[in-house]
Amino acid sequence: MAQMNGNLGPAIRRVLLSMVLLAAAALAWQAPTASAAPAAKATIFPQSVGFPDTQVAGASPMQEIAFRNTGTGPMHLSDIVSVGGNFVLQHDCPLGSGELAAGRFCTIKTRFAPQAAGAQAGIVQVIDAALAVTHEILVQGSGVAGGTKIAPSASIVSFPDTALYSTSGPMVVTFTNNEGVDIWPYFLDYQPSEGEFSPFPGYILIDGPSGFSKAGMPKLMQSCETFILDYVPMAPGDSCFAFIYFSPYNLGLRTGSLVLNWDYCGDGCGETSISIPLIGNAVATSDSDLSVSATMLDFGNVVVGSPAVRTLTVTSTGYGPLTLLGVRATSDAFEVKSDCPRSLKTGSSCTVVATCTPRQLGLVTSDLYIDHDAVPAFTNVQLKCTGASKPSPKIEVGTTGVSFGNLSLGSTSDTEDVIISSVGTAPLSITNISTALPFAVATSCPPSLAPGESCLAKVSFTPASAGRHRSSLEIGSNDPDNPSAAVRLEGTGCRLFSILTARRGLGLCGP
Repeated sequence: MAQMNGNLGPAIRRVLLSMVLLAAAALAWQAPTASAAPAAKATIFPQSVGFPDTQVAGASPMQEIAFRNTGTGPMHLSDIVSVGGNFVLQHDCPLGSGELAAGRFCTIKTRFAPQAAGAQAGIVQVIDAALAVTHEILVQGSGVAGGTKIAPSASIVSFPDTALYSTSGPMVVTFTNNEGVDIWPYFLDYQPSEGEFSPFPGYILIDGPSGFSKAGMPKLMQSCETFILDYVPMAPGDSCFAFIYFSPYNLGLRTGSLVLNWDYCGDGCGETSISIPLIGNAVATSDSDLSVSATMLDFGNVVVGSPAVRTLTVTSTGYGPLTLLGVRATSDAFEVKSDCPRSLKTGSSCTVVATCTPRQLGLVTSDLYIDHDAVPAFTNVQLKCTGASKPSPKIEVGTTGVSFGNLSLGSTSDTEDVIISSVGTAPLSITNISTALPFAVATSCPPSLAPGESCLAKVSFTPASAGRHRSSLEIGSNDPDNPSAAVRLEGTGCRLFSILTARRGLGLCGP
């Protein structure tokens, strides 16, 4: 029996192994199962949004939340809403019949526009097609009480006494954005609308280091109207200006206001305004008058990037003192300053200094306005300046070569004139005029020729040997393009006819 068991052992083991393998195969085989259905999955960043402290009735900058479908199937949404607090919501996510495909994203934007002081919190809810809230994003911020942080340069604008039916010199008010965020000016209002206070065009220069560009040129402050018309925001720290002039048509005290309106996003959020009172007094007549020493200042040609200065004398010629309100130019190629006092007595004069710094080649024109209380309210002087390239010397020589022909040995030819001209825009310096034997040169040219001037170099030929002679007249100068001008010189030395020279075949002078 043991023997039989010993003989059957390997067979049994093979059968058992086969059964195990079959069982394993049976267990491993399963009926094919359906693959998992595509499913949408949302990923949101950031999960919460915190806003900086924001002025009551103002608005914060917009913050963005990325909403991405990171699943394998499309996502269907019915709405995205803001619940609680003063939070404004925008988004570009598809709603209703639209779908957010797998791998795509949309953007949720929110802004804090507090209507009361204190901390506020809200929730942005994402609602799916089954009207279930699937995701919530916390938003929070604090409203800060207090007045506007737009700082005007004056709390009230008072005009000098102005004659009835005349116009005062302009007054300027600047507005500086101290809010810490962009603001969008959208309306500049002169009240009353049919009244005697109106805008007046012009430019002013910013003083100080921040007022200069990298090229070192003064920067122009933009008018508030420019921000409004160009529909651009005013960044924190930026300023704009408004001009006002007073044209009374009723006697006595006149009042009005200048109102700047702005919001915090360019589409009406957090609309705010600031009002500056305007006061003027209309009088029956004005006895002041003035004269200027010129009605035009022509600077002529000025090298681009270099300043040129002209002066203008202003004289008070009326029966009463002249009130001077300022000087200005309408082009940034010109800068104007004055030493004029605010009140100039009759017969007294002061000086206006105008500087032209052209930025490109060609003619530049402008108007210089002197604002005052005489009638009319300003005096206009034309400014004219032509941007030119840097002056450069240039030489011109009247000929490229001189031929003396045949000349008997030992004799000297008549002189030939070579004209040297200065045809550049800067003086021409002549450093040398020379030649080599058998040629000679004599000249009375000065060391320097002004543009348009000329001089002569007189060249002669004295052959000492028979045959053709060649050389050049060298003219050295400071012409950067032609520092050494050359004129070819040539002549032939010959012997007079004789029997001996004829027999020896020596060079004979021709007819």
